[in-house]
Amino acid sequence: MKKQLLYILCAALLLAGCDKDDAKIFDETPEERMSARINELNTALLSSEHGWKAS
Repeated sequence: MKKQLLYILCAALLLAGCDKDDAKIFDETPEERMSARINELNTALLSSEHGWKAS
């Protein structure tokens, strides 16, 4: 009987501990954020006064 009570208590604690919170941290999707960042970096690289040299 004590084992059953222990199992029921453990199951109740596990179910009570689950919190389904779907709060959004970002407004955009990851693809939109990455696209915006890539465009920002491309603009910074291409708008340099003396240009960029790469080899």
